This record gives sequence, structure tokens and C-alpha cells, in this order.
Amino acid sequence: MKFRKVMLILASCVFFATLAGCDKNNQSENDDVQDSAVQNDAQDDEDDSAEEVTTPPLAENPNEKIPENQAKEDGTSDIHVTIQNVEISLDDLKAQDYVVPVMVTLDENAGINYAEWGALVDSRCKFTADNSEMDYSVIYSINEEESFMWTAWSGGSDIITTTGNLLKLEVTLPQDAGVGDSYEINYQSVSLAEKPHAWSGEENWASNGYVTWTDGGITVVE
Repeated sequence: MKFRKVMLILASCVFFATLAGCDKNNQSENDDVQDSAVQNDAQDDEDDSAEEVTTPPLAENPNEKIPENQAKEDGTSDIHVTIQNVEISLDDLKAQDYVVPVMVTLDENAGINYAEWGALVDSRCKFTADNSEMDYSVIYSINEEESFMWTAWSGGSDIITTTGNLLKLEVTLPQDAGVGDSYEINYQSVSLAEKPHAWSGEENWASNGYVTWTDGGITVVE
């Protein structure tokens, strides 16, 4: 367990150091990591001789491409992620102060010890996330302006094959939401820094296997 915690901390450091744009995180556990990144950025700015490092677009690298949602011939996957589709009545929506929980689950898992993935929420909504009491201790960062979230998880040296809950999104719908309105929440396979998602264990499933996902969202019903 101690080793897994150390690996998770190291993964979070790499995660936030390479992620561009997602610096508005609602998790207090990531504050120290972000503060360190800000201090490093300031130190780099003071060094006139420091060479600016940028992440090239995926299109410029012939060895990389935007990961696609692709299943095997029999319809199965090595990894499958589902973002819940929620239907809620207008009365219930008002009773919940327009806040709707949406679960993100890992439904198929061929064995992983590291993962990164994202989600894009309808820009008319605000959202936070909750990683407590989940099956995976996913850390996350939210860019409010882009309505975008990127996540990371590490299991250390252990290869995990269990399925279960990854993260719970808490989405706040606009006050003018009405019956029939829908708000999409889409899985993202590329970060704002144009870094592809990662699902790896003994195999790199994102590049050598089949990773699929089901988008979700919220619909207001009568």
C-alpha cells in the first residue's frame, strides 16, 4: 500500500507537469502539486536563457494519431469506459438545486496499472468531481473555461483487472433548464496539451489493444 501511494504521488507529479490548461482543480490534495508547478514556471520565466518547451500537435508526429473508439470484431474491448446517461425530472432537478451526479465507470478491464483520460462537459454547465468512495483513486484537474477535465491514476506495480467506479461528476445545470433539454458529457481521448489517453499494464492497451467508451449526459424529462 505504501508503494502504491508513492507511485500515485509520482504519477500525479508527472500528470500535472505535462498537462496544459487544467489548473483549476477543486481537489485540495492537488494544491501542493500545482503550487510547485507554478513556482517552477516562475523560475523558468526569470531565466532568459531557458528554452521554451512546447508540446507539438499530434498531427506533426507520424507515429501518433488521435485515439479512436474502436471495438474488436465481437464487440468487446480490452478497456471500456461508460459515462452515465441520466434522466431527471424538472421537479427533481429543482429539488437538487440543479446539481446532477453522473458516474463514470470502467466496465471492461484487461489489466492496468496506469491510466489517463478526460471528459468534456456541455459548456452551459458547471461541474466538479468526487473521487471519494470510488473503486479507483483517480486524481483530476478541471479547466473551467474549456469545461474540460483530465485525470490520472496509478496502481504502482500491481496490475488491476477489476471493474468499477472511476469518478463521480457533479454537474450543475443552468437555471433555465427545461423539459427536453439535453447536456452532453463526452469522453476525451486527448488532453488540452494534445497528450493521448493512456491505459497500460503488461500491455499498452491504448496503442496495442482496443479501448472503447460510451458518452453520456443529462436529459431533463417531465
